[in-house]
Amino acid sequence: MRSHRRTPTGIRPRHSRACATSHGQERCNCSPSYEAFVFSNRDGRKLRKTFPTLAAARAWRHDAAVSVRKGTMRAPTPTTVAEAAEVWLAGARDGSIRNRSGDEFKPSTVRGDELSLESHLLDHFGSSRLGDVSRVDVQDFADRLLAHGLDPSTIRNTLMPLRAIYRRALSRGEVAINPTTGLTLAAVRGRRGRIASREEAAALIVALPVEERAVWATAFYAGLRRGELRASTGRTSISARARSTSHVPTTRGHGASSLPRAVPGAAGFPSPPCFAST
Repeated sequence: MRSHRRTPTGIRPRHSRACATSHGQERCNCSPSYEAFVFSNRDGRKLRKTFPTLAAARAWRHDAAVSVRKGTMRAPTPTTVAEAAEVWLAGARDGSIRNRSGDEFKPSTVRGDELSLESHLLDHFGSSRLGDVSRVDVQDFADRLLAHGLDPSTIRNTLMPLRAIYRRALSRGEVAINPTTGLTLAAVRGRRGRIASREEAAALIVALPVEERAVWATAFYAGLRRGELRASTGRTSISARARSTSHVPTTRGHGASSLPRAVPGAAGFPSPPCFAST
């Protein structure tokens, strides 16, 4: 039986309900755990954590006191990752939340990030509070995706919305540490894609049903990616003298005017060769 000794400042033992100390006696007859705490002036509250041994509680309290003074440790926010993701997506759509360059997110980027959140991230992190997700948690998640056969570039793209959410949370003081930094990810090796010639493209387009040729011709000759093609609602004008087609930007999506290419003004490209419609 252990006597009911005085514990160090900032640490208190947590006895079991059956312990003799719970009935007014001085001697402990259980194996207590120890709760350590430090006071955060910034949050106006105590930060607590329970440990199985007194030594572990002492070590944590010492490290936590230093972190609180440096401002790298805060009380956990009740906001979950799913709640933060909902706010971030809404802000990215209406333009109130910008990317790191200060520009609005492209509609195709927002759609891709929303797909990543719904397909992978929210199932794994959605119910967790922002402050409860650690770098080890994110690293294990990325390692698991790699083990399941996902391409390294796909893994990086999947993590992009989580990085953006935590970057915003860190800037707003909602978390003290960004768990998406310092990750070890598989290397992304570029793969050179084969580009079809004009003649091959024309032959492929002619082989399509008539009602589908205009869409695929636009994709081939404008060099549009799938997301750009789906998002584009621009009108085209053909100059007979210059034999070139210009894509004119129009308002779409959440109201942003966007071009399929990242250059100001109209994007010009060679006019396709004529081919029969039958």
